[in-house]
Amino acid sequence: MDNSGKVDLSTQWSTFTSALGPIKPLMNLLAVIGMLIVAWAFVKWAWDRRRGGMSMGGGGGQGLSGALIVGLLLSAPGFVIPAGLEVFDVVINALVNIWKKTAGA
Repeated sequence: MDNSGKVDLSTQWSTFTSALGPIKPLMNLLAVIGMLIVAWAFVKWAWDRRRGGMSMGGGGGQGLSGALIVGLLLSAPGFVIPAGLEVFDVVINALVNIWKKTAGA
């Protein structure tokens, strides 16, 4: 929690990753590559669906899910973890506010 009493995990993650120094550009590169893999997988899946074929594995789901897993793992430190922490911050702060209002009433 910061001085205002709010949970702020995303800022702490940013502080942690900026302290990594020379590894930070590599993490950014992996995040970009991961997001490109995810985007390419969706475009390929949509194109195959439009053409009526499913060349990405049995029914199209296996190739798409495999590409999503790889892409999300590569982009986790630069995109997935910060986005997840932002959502977690909002949920935790909302629950804390609700608890404070019900306990204080």
